Amino acid sequence: MGPTGALKQLGIAKRELHNIRARYAGEVTMVDACVGRLLAALERLSIYDETLIVFTTDHGAYFGYPGDNGMICKANVIGADGKVMAAGRPMKQPAQHLPHWTGVCRIPLIVRLPGQRGGRRVRAITQPWDITPTVLAAFGIAKPRELWGTSLLPLAKGRTARRRRAAALGNPHHAQVMTQRWLYAVWRGQRAPVLYDLRENPEQTRNVLADHPQVVARMQRCVAAYLDQQGLADLLPEYGFEGSTSDGEPIDAGVLWYT
Repeated sequence: MGPTGALKQLGIAKRELHNIRARYAGEVTMVDACVGRLLAALERLSIYDETLIVFTTDHGAYFGYPGDNGMICKANVIGADGKVMAAGRPMKQPAQHLPHWTGVCRIPLIVRLPGQRGGRRVRAITQPWDITPTVLAAFGIAKPRELWGTSLLPLAKGRTARRRRAAALGNPHHAQVMTQRWLYAVWRGQRAPVLYDLRENPEQTRNVLADHPQVVARMQRCVAAYLDQQGLADLLPEYGFEGSTSDGEPIDAGVLWYT
C-alpha cells in the first residue's frame, strides 16, 4: 500500500502524492478488469443468472482529500513523528489517536441477486458482518444465533426491512458509531471523544460534541450496546461512561436498530 501516517510529517511532496493516487487508481482499474473477467466466465459457463454476486472491500484509504485530515493510507494511530511504523521500529511516543474518518469506513457494497435485472441505490446503513447472513439466507440456511449481522436480501429485493440506526466499529482502544448524519468516536483514556456533523461539516474538522449533548447520549448508548454485544461491557468505565444513559435506562442491544 505504501506509506501510512500524516502527509506533512512524512514529507510527502505533491508530486509524490499524485503518484500514490495514480498507483491506487491503477489497482482499482486492475480489480475492475478482473471482476469483469470473472463475470464473463460466469456468463460463458451459463451460470451467471444462477449466481449471487457480492462485491465489497474491507476498508477505504486516505489520500489527502477533503475529509482525510492530512492522512495517507488508513492510519488511526500515529506516532509523534507522524508515522505508524518506521521501518518496522516501535511507534514513537506519545502516540496520537484518530477517528476512522469516512474515507476509510464508508466502503462499497454491491449485491446482485440471481436473475436480477436492473438495480438501484439503497441508503440503508449496512456493515460487513451482514454479508454472511445474506449468503446463508440466499441458500435457505438459518443464521446461527451467535452470528452477528442481518440478511440484506429484503433490502436487495426492495422490501421493507428493519433499518440499522448506526454502524459501529472499534479496536482495543477505540469505539466509534456513525449514523447518516453523525460520527462519534471515543477512546479508553487516550484522548477526549469527538462528534462530527457529517451533514454540516463533511470534512470532519470541527468537534461539535459540546453543542449536542442529546446526540452524544444516543451515540453513547450505541457504543455501550456494541461493546456489550462483544462481551466488553466491563470496559465501559474506561471509555468514560457507564452502561446506561444519563436517565438511568439500561443498555439495550436493539438500540442499533430502528423498529
